Amino acid sequence: MTASSDNITYTLCDTDSSIRAAVDRLSNATHLAVDLEGASLGQTGGTLCIISLKNAWELDSPNYLIDVLAFASEHERRLRPIYDLLESPNITKVLFGGCMDYCALYHDCHVTLSNVVDIQLADIKSRPLRGEGLDLQLRRLGEVFVKAAAKGGSSLSRKKKDQDGSWNGNEERQMFMQVHRLLGLRDCLREHSVGGVSVPKVDHSSWLTRPLPSTYLTYAASDLINISGLFQQFVAKGYITPILEEESQRYISIWNDRKPYPGEKFRNHAFLPLDIINYRHGGTSSTSRCKCNGCQRDLPEGCFPMRETWVHTVTSESSSGTRTGQCFVCRAVCLQRQKKERQHQSRRNRSFSSSYSYHYDYDYDYDEYGHDNWGACEALDFEIEDDFGDNPWADYFLTRPGIWGMPLPYY
Repeated sequence: MTASSDNITYTLCDTDSSIRAAVDRLSNATHLAVDLEGASLGQTGGTLCIISLKNAWELDSPNYLIDVLAFASEHERRLRPIYDLLESPNITKVLFGGCMDYCALYHDCHVTLSNVVDIQLADIKSRPLRGEGLDLQLRRLGEVFVKAAAKGGSSLSRKKKDQDGSWNGNEERQMFMQVHRLLGLRDCLREHSVGGVSVPKVDHSSWLTRPLPSTYLTYAASDLINISGLFQQFVAKGYITPILEEESQRYISIWNDRKPYPGEKFRNHAFLPLDIINYRHGGTSSTSRCKCNGCQRDLPEGCFPMRETWVHTVTSESSSGTRTGQCFVCRAVCLQRQKKERQHQSRRNRSFSSSYSYHYDYDYDYDEYGHDNWGACEALDFEIEDDFGDNPWADYFLTRPGIWGMPLPYY
């Protein structure tokens, strides 16, 4: 079915004949723009709903929207022609931030995206070429990182100094040199002055609705057009380099061990994971690579602060090192969350001061009506959740009496 909304034309493919027609047209392309939509896409418990495909070299070419749900349990057989395109080594797939797309296809459909170019990576690699230095890189990360670098270290590192006195502020500044903030598609279009098309707002939890409203189909088609336009500009600017394909494959397949859980802070964040660009192969030494206790990735030792301790485990087959600390990106995630928790604390303190008297001899886990204070907090609609949907203070509130009248700690 071909339809148009807001001057954007799309073809919804929900029958075998429409799939064949789409494959006949798309198989002649050298580069396909690929984008996936779904409810909690790529996460544990999520559902893949739409596979969007387009010839990336032709902005006015058809936007094919494959309705995966229309093929239900038979999708692996009936959508095999589409999956063959995605796995083809002869067609380059152009994605933007394809990690969750890869997760959904790999874990749910047993499809391995190959021969890919992720232009979200190309944006990051273009920044030095556009004159961006460390100062602007820090501003992208946020004010808390600028201040931490200016002071010579974050509160996370100052805790380390209090314990052993060995902290060096230059180390924290070096940490930020390896941390890059990812841009969303709309921000990337704006930064590179690519006009693109406007994208309607949708509730991403409603991709399971059938029939899908035209707004959702327009959204999916708009993303394809914008990815294609950005790709063409990046090619013209020379940002699509030969090594980008290798880096993109490494990037999108980063979570091929398992899908991230919803709200999993070390797998759901806005920073580029380490060891994607400037990849460093592990050597033969047992200390060459180790596992981060945050993201659980096996990374080179250069991705960790030098003062973290090592514990070596040697087996008859191989040698491996496990560092007790976190990689630079996971430390950045903690620093960002620390700032948000302070903001939450400040809001709560202002709210609590007008709602509760400051008595320290009373167990405020439960109020005078027998309700627990966590429930009272929800009833008062305090903003507890962070951007990842976590309640960082839940355990603290539930395990400490009298907490409502006491200042909250910093982590």
